Amino acid sequence: MKHSYSRGIGFLFFLLVINSTSYAQLNAGDIVFSGYNSDAGADGFSIIATTSISAGEIIIFTDNGWLSGSNTFRSGEGFVSYTVPVGGLSLGDQVAFEDVSGAGNSYVASDGGSLSHVGSLNPALAGDQIFAFSGTVTNTTTFTVTQVICGLDFRGNDGAFDADATSPQTTALPPDLTEGTNAVALTSTLDNGRLAFDTSFLSGSAAAIQSGACNAGSWEVDNSIIFGLPPLPENTWNGSAWSSGSNPSSSQNAVIGSGQSLTVSSALSVGEITVESGSTLSVNSGVTLTLAGDLTNSGTISGSGTISFDNNANISRTRGSVTEFEGIINVETGTTLETNDNLRLTASSASSYGMISGDGTVSGDVKIQCYLDLAGGANDGRWYQLASPITNTTFNDFNEGQTLTVANNTTGTVWEWDAANSEWSSPTDATSTPENGKGYTFYAGTNANGDFITAEAGTIELEGTVTNSDVAHALSYNDGQASSISFVGGTSTSATEGWNLVGNPYPAQYDWSGQTLPTDLNNATYVFQNEASYATYITGVGTNNGTQYIAPFQAFWVQSTNAAPGTLTFAEAQRVTSQSTELFKTVTIDGVHLEAKTSANKKDEIFIGFDAQASLGFDVKYDAWKLLNASEIPNIYSKQGSDALSINRVAKGDIESFPIGFQYQIHGDAMTIELKDHQLKSYNQVLLEDIKTNTLHDFASGVYSFVHDTVFGPDRFILHFKSPTVSTSEVNALPKDWYAVGVDEGIRIIPKGNPTATEVKIFSITGKLLYKNSSVSEETLIPISKSGQLNIVQLIHEDTISTTKIIH
Repeated sequence: MKHSYSRGIGFLFFLLVINSTSYAQLNAGDIVFSGYNSDAGADGFSIIATTSISAGEIIIFTDNGWLSGSNTFRSGEGFVSYTVPVGGLSLGDQVAFEDVSGAGNSYVASDGGSLSHVGSLNPALAGDQIFAFSGTVTNTTTFTVTQVICGLDFRGNDGAFDADATSPQTTALPPDLTEGTNAVALTSTLDNGRLAFDTSFLSGSAAAIQSGACNAGSWEVDNSIIFGLPPLPENTWNGSAWSSGSNPSSSQNAVIGSGQSLTVSSALSVGEITVESGSTLSVNSGVTLTLAGDLTNSGTISGSGTISFDNNANISRTRGSVTEFEGIINVETGTTLETNDNLRLTASSASSYGMISGDGTVSGDVKIQCYLDLAGGANDGRWYQLASPITNTTFNDFNEGQTLTVANNTTGTVWEWDAANSEWSSPTDATSTPENGKGYTFYAGTNANGDFITAEAGTIELEGTVTNSDVAHALSYNDGQASSISFVGGTSTSATEGWNLVGNPYPAQYDWSGQTLPTDLNNATYVFQNEASYATYITGVGTNNGTQYIAPFQAFWVQSTNAAPGTLTFAEAQRVTSQSTELFKTVTIDGVHLEAKTSANKKDEIFIGFDAQASLGFDVKYDAWKLLNASEIPNIYSKQGSDALSINRVAKGDIESFPIGFQYQIHGDAMTIELKDHQLKSYNQVLLEDIKTNTLHDFASGVYSFVHDTVFGPDRFILHFKSPTVSTSEVNALPKDWYAVGVDEGIRIIPKGNPTATEVKIFSITGKLLYKNSSVSEETLIPISKSGQLNIVQLIHEDTISTTKIIH
């Protein structure tokens, strides 16, 4: 039986309104509810059609309760009128209605159907109801009801409707409806809920859909989880097969059944995914699992692959228990990932860690781990240079239950570099916030004074907001000449000036190779790493495993030669998801790496090579300074007068012999120098001359072994490049009894054995005579001012004139 109800409206107007609609009258149960959200800012609901419904049909929704005595709805709350769009609805079609304003009066329909609003349909958190009906609405107190179509009560009155609507959140069951057929009363008062059903549900009969949707036991509800609407049919993994007989699609909720495990080994796209209690989902490295909707986790998620959220400019969510993942969380452009504060990026080693990528937005806190690779034992304490990948943390948050001291004295265990004064300073206090994009130094591990930050190797964890935009960091300048702190191998202003400690501001690797640099910022990066040495990278070349990729949490040094250095802007577009921190080595670089190694396997590395664009002086695009290692690590470097380089490139032909500086504290240690990563193109013979032993070693024969002599000093070696047609006896292009080398004080002419006297001339690169001595018979220091340019050394002996090039 159909019922017509009126409230405050004239009979003639009533007839006109009713007669204005020519569509077939909807019946009770032609639609049923499939989901709702009532959390603040997330109001919405969804329906399922159980029959064909014509385009243009109007369905009205309200959160008014039903008055049993008056046989009509209460007044004063909201109404939303939905017009079925072109194409109509078919049996099994679902439509979601979401309030985009949060005020209950700006709903949109997922199928594009047009909507109009009267008042605010804003279901209460303490429980409420939603009904669908046919009729008309003039305002919140004037409306007609010709047919109540379906109802949903989520006040939690033990699964039953009330006797009457005695308040805005209570309702009787309209006489048009039958509970279990076209109306459902849920048993719990919960903010949000949705229907859970298998893949065959939507293709079932009208009666099957009605009875399933109107069974309170078919619903999942939660006070904190905001459900994706409309709910998707479930395709369940039972450990060996999917319940639908094939892989889930982007219109299904892939469910990992309780106690089961699923490994995603090839690309898979689903609507949502649910990991039930006791279940495991693993995503293999290099594989992407794409979600159009939410991730609900009550089990375990693992692997180093990618979970990508791509919800077509809508919201996706992580729901349930905390999702821990050591792979890549990707958020596509236009998608917002709401974490609900339950996403953790884990780290199991210094080179294995979870990351976030993509141009979408991450909303809500994220927990991010950093692994500190302490050696273990009672004296494993060491310094780490770290940065925060989130924006709202404190220095205290870096501490994992041990000691962290902010103090401007020897007890301080956290420091920031004051680039304006070229000195270390203490943060304001432990509760102050690290600047996103800036680096800091933390002491961690154990020493005689106790445990700091963490006692053993393991993770520290920060929780906060992920940066979704570019990050600008203001640089500072000091020439460094008056500073008492020396970490650079050179002493000139060009070596000591403008050092800034910056940091990767993102929970992803940062690709420095595409970085836009402010005026006069050198292109090199310097990372203080695990054995108290520096990994250096510039324009395709790295030493000590230096690479263009800056890891999450990593601080690093950069140098500006501008007294007003401006701002370094980290670009969100430079985030990358490559897990590799190995040196690129995919592009051939013209040059060689030399590795010096102690008997205790402590290592240091330099690069010397050739580039047509490089000059003899320090090139901000091709060369990198030598930052000094800790005392137990050797320091090997290319000498340029009084300065030291870890990466040195010149144009081919400018110079073929490079003085090599070497410093190490342990006298008598048995050491080696090895030619590594040989990619030399300009020359194919590399020789190392040991001045102390008068040895010329061809690296074609293998590693050079020697005993370190601290008394001899740092000017022991020189590296020569030659073509194969030149004899090794001619390598120096000087008489065999003489050698010339650039040192801090000038150019040193060194005899080998007991040579006869010779004439020495030194010219600038322009041909200007800088020095002349007609009779040199012993070691002589020629005090040529350091210019970083090429000098020509000419020795005239009897009728022979020999020359060599020296950078000083």
